[in-house]
Amino acid sequence: PAAARCLLEGPAADAFVAGEAIKMDVLLRDALGNESLDFRHGYFQEFSEAADVPLQVRAYHVVRGGGGRGEPLEDVLITSRGIMLGREHRPSAFGLEITAVLAGEVSVDILVNGSHVPRSPVTVSVAPGPASAEACLLRGDGLEGTGW
Repeated sequence: PAAARCLLEGPAADAFVAGEAIKMDVLLRDALGNESLDFRHGYFQEFSEAADVPLQVRAYHVVRGGGGRGEPLEDVLITSRGIMLGREHRPSAFGLEITAVLAGEVSVDILVNGSHVPRSPVTVSVAPGPASAEACLLRGDGLEGTGW
């Protein structure tokens, strides 16, 4: 596949919520824009082990205040769309799901054969999730002696 001709579909939302998956599709194309099924071992197939696909995805939290990239996100899932049947059958398409647990910005590198696809890196905003009673804290001098 030729990275410059590959297509990135999504993300569709302006902001995602912490703990929910950011979803994108990568469509592998050859240098002329045709669907590319030529995988690392040089043969054509519709489904492959992740190690056989020349697709690399890395996601990072963006450090606030222009501090660059923070720690990489480990919750990155790549799935083949080639195993779907009927109208959804897309043998050269791969779905990406990236889950961020911290609110802020996430930067995602999407590479094919070591080169960025168009629109990569993509930066998405992650909003805080809804308030959770279990995660809330009570603070203040008025709480002393009340059993809290």
